[in-house]
Amino acid sequence: MLMLLLACALGEGGPATPGSASAEAVAAEARIATQAGEIESMAIELEEVATSARTIQDPAQRAAAIADVQTRIEAIRAKNQALQAELLELDRRLHDQAGDPALPAPPTER
Repeated sequence: MLMLLLACALGEGGPATPGSASAEAVAAEARIATQAGEIESMAIELEEVATSARTIQDPAQRAAAIADVQTRIEAIRAKNQALQAELLELDRRLHDQAGDPALPAPPTER
């Protein structure tokens, strides 16, 4: 732990050099944070749509609302899979750059 703290203290201060591995990691983190925020917004909208769909009495309107909910769920699932792939790729790059041994197998989707 002491060596880690010493290594951090001896590093250069300030922003990462453009094009460096650190700069790329920061950019990837920003993309990941943006995607996560988009997924959160989509989930909030889904909850609102699903809540309002529960009160619909007309069968045709209710069927349309259910289809909309299902479409939104699939969009969230697709966006989440893209986010997970980007996270895994970032993790692999960081481990490769650090010279770490092979990563454990990624978790399987439920």
